[in-house]
Parts: sequence; structure tokens; C-alpha cells
Amino acid sequence: RIGGDPRTVLTALMNRLSDLGAARSDVPLGVVLSKFDVLQELQRVQGSDWQQIMRNRGAAFLRDPSMGDLAYDDRDGRLLHEEARSLLQRLGADALVAQAENAFPTLRYFTVSALGQHSMGDEIHPRGISPFRTVDPVKWTLARNGVIPTNAGVPAAP
Repeated sequence: RIGGDPRTVLTALMNRLSDLGAARSDVPLGVVLSKFDVLQELQRVQGSDWQQIMRNRGAAFLRDPSMGDLAYDDRDGRLLHEEARSLLQRLGADALVAQAENAFPTLRYFTVSALGQHSMGDEIHPRGISPFRTVDPVKWTLARNGVIPTNAGVPAAP
């Protein structure tokens, strides 16, 4: 199923913040590229540019350190932010990236998969559910507010 246009959602959010009298500069924004397990499957598409991209074993978007430590790994989060931003641009979301970055000075991009494995039609993957990087946005928010530490012991950067 196809969802709504994320630019429309972002515009509605910006309007709501304006209606509430909130300055966007005071509101951090997390942009989540969800269903990432589907993109990870592109590593199996022989001969495509996506195969090379999704097979980059050094990429932050292919590992999930978030469950191993209470602290938020801000270095890994910054790397993931840049990778997710590049993926969004590669997917043709330049207008969304520009709109988000122009409106929200404090912004972090994330990649998540609630299931961790692509579904098989309406059924979950035979290996079951294994969430991937789903706690990153929450840990970033908690670390920014000093509730949990970062790997460096300082609040998380925008």
C-alpha cells in the first residue's frame, strides 16, 4: 500500500507548530526511513547500482549497535544520518530533504525496520520478528535531553 506524501506531512507539522506558536528552531526533528528491510533486499538485485550500495559492509545502515548499550552511540548516529540522507536523495527525495533541513536546524535521519526482515506477502518472515535500529530515534531524543548518556558522555548533537 502507498502512504501519503511525506512533504505534505512535514508541511502539516510545520503549520501545526506555527499554530501552537512554537519556533521550529526549538523543535528537533527525526526523519525516519522505515521499512528499511525492503531496501536491504536490494543487495540481491544482480547488476544494479543498489546492489553495490546495499552490500557496503562498512555502512552504518547495515548494523545495529543500539541494543548493546544503554548509551546512545552519537558517532554511529551521525554516520547513519549522512548515509540515510544520501539514500533519501538517491531515492529522489531531494525536495523532502531540502524542506526538512530548511525548516528544522536540529535534524537527524534514521533507518528502521520494525520487523527486521521483509514480510512474505501478508505473513512475517519465517525467521520471525527482529526489529532493526528501532530504538535509535528514541535514544537520540533521550540523549539530547540528558536522560541517557552518549558514547562520548556528552549530549547528542543535532
